[in-house]
Amino acid sequence: MIRQIRKSMFETNSSSCHTFTISADDFLDQKQSSLRFNLGEYGWDQCYLTTPEEKAAYLYTAIMCFGNNVVELICNIQNVLNKNKIKYTFENPFKQECNDSYYIDHQSEDEAKDLIEKCKDESELMKFLFSSDSKVKIDNDNH
Repeated sequence: MIRQIRKSMFETNSSSCHTFTISADDFLDQKQSSLRFNLGEYGWDQCYLTTPEEKAAYLYTAIMCFGNNVVELICNIQNVLNKNKIKYTFENPFKQECNDSYYIDHQSEDEAKDLIEKCKDESELMKFLFSSDSKVKIDNDNH
């Protein structure tokens, strides 16, 4: 797969493509007092993930499928949410094997890993989860 970064945009030659944007502004539109991190299936759908719950599920699925140190990554998220007084739950926490019940399309592994790296930073994590300008776009050229 060819990977090129052009003005903060990721492009691939795959027919399936996941991209994410993180707002440059602070996460001022945070209204969440709790957040559930579910595992999901992210393949060839065409959609935008825009709500905190949708973005949390995508991030959590990315961590569970592609994270190098799942326990450390989840603990970092917990610490950030605790600091910001946001309650949370994780579906099947620390289960460290991606399977058929949850996945991110293998063509988008690099983008998922990039998102994991960005969200290690407290500010980036909060902006990704709670800014209405932050989103994940899932697309393909088969429709």
